[in-house]
Amino acid sequence: MRSFRHILPVVASAALLAGCAARVPDASHSAPRGPVSITDSYWKPDRVSRSRQEYAPDWGRFPPVITQRTGYPTEAQANNALRRSHWSSVPVRTLITKEGIKTISVPADAVDTIAAGVRVFACRPGALNGYTGRVQYYDGPVVACASDLLSADGRVLARVPLNFYYWQKAWRVQDPRPSYKSVPWAYQEPSPPKSKGWLNRY
Repeated sequence: MRSFRHILPVVASAALLAGCAARVPDASHSAPRGPVSITDSYWKPDRVSRSRQEYAPDWGRFPPVITQRTGYPTEAQANNALRRSHWSSVPVRTLITKEGIKTISVPADAVDTIAAGVRVFACRPGALNGYTGRVQYYDGPVVACASDLLSADGRVLARVPLNFYYWQKAWRVQDPRPSYKSVPWAYQEPSPPKSKGWLNRY
């Protein structure tokens, strides 16, 4: 009976600590679940800082890297924008890199290539133009963001640029990739041959 008196507090404290140590899944590493909200609030960070994470009034996380004090979607709002868009179930097959467009070889029936969520990590005002590959500035609330497309279990499928714009009281997403055309000199086309004649020298 005497050993039971010493073991009981240890067991009780271990059970209490085990309940406190239950792991809560990180929202940034798993795909969102539940209904999509119809409207989103439009918030601006208090300040732009490279060393401090900014949060919205509802404690939603703004992108870690922002360049100006303007409206940005929080992580939850960006995921809602992806889920309410028309292309959220399009398989990820191409990526834009500084070398040009790269194709990802995936089987046609691969379910894990469907983007189930998005993690936004760097944004700037303006929208990426799919034809020129440059960011254009607009008067309205639109931002170009570097984003990770996530699978249902939180794996990063691809890192892509996305345009987020605030319209009809909700954040929406536009993917600039389908119309993206690389610049003509991206493939290092040779210069035209030089003329050897006297009249056509220049």
